[in-house]
Amino acid sequence: MSGLTLRAASAADIPALQAIERDAAERFRPLGLLTLGEGGSSVVSADDHARAIAAGLSRIAVREGEAVGFAMGALHTREVYLHEISVLRAHQGCGVGSALLDDFAAAARAAGANAIILSTFRAVSWNAPYYARRGFVELPATEHAPWMRATERDQAAYVDVALRVFMRREL
Repeated sequence: MSGLTLRAASAADIPALQAIERDAAERFRPLGLLTLGEGGSSVVSADDHARAIAAGLSRIAVREGEAVGFAMGALHTREVYLHEISVLRAHQGCGVGSALLDDFAAAARAAGANAIILSTFRAVSWNAPYYARRGFVELPATEHAPWMRATERDQAAYVDVALRVFMRREL
């Protein structure tokens, strides 16, 4: 992928990560799936980004000096929760997300994980179907760990969790 650099995110990158997240969330506005205010979406807190960075689970994509995407997550025993992949709308559809997913998987393996788990919209083409094409399979509710149920409760504040699905990919 021409001109794209993937690297570990740093604390200095947090404002750029939050700006990317706000921009990428706008793609959902016409779908009405997220609670987005006039100023855009709320973003992952700086503290949560700092924890992902400290754990080695925050990756950033940079093209020509501009931060264009990121992936971040958290380790739960031997599984990594991929909290988010966001790519600036102007850079979507050209492989940045796929490159970030592969890079994040390598970071997850390095952190000792044996699987990546994520929560995403079931029927949005660039969500569950996208991840299914990349080897993720749906996890039935009977297989949700306690941390996954807590994640779903947290998500209920800004999204209809009935429209979402947890998915897993072995590493």
